[in-house]
Amino acid sequence: MPSLDSKPRFIEAVARPEPWRLGPRGLLIGAFAASVLVALSGAFLIGLAVVGVVAAVIAGFELVHRYLWPPAKAPAGAFDHHVGF
Repeated sequence: MPSLDSKPRFIEAVARPEPWRLGPRGLLIGAFAASVLVALSGAFLIGLAVVGVVAAVIAGFELVHRYLWPPAKAPAGAFDHHVGF
């Protein structure tokens, strides 16, 4: 059985790593993808903040309405008469 050291040039040719071939086109594609990801994440967070502010404003109006303006009451005797057959 031949050992692996019998053909070192073949093993070196197979196992030799290739250098990274990252040119300007690859860098532009990566930068564009990163900028799209950052823009979408930022838009999502801004939208989430807007929804939170709107919810807080609505809750504030509900609390003010509940405690400052009492519910309207019907005048005395408004429901005393009988309507029927």
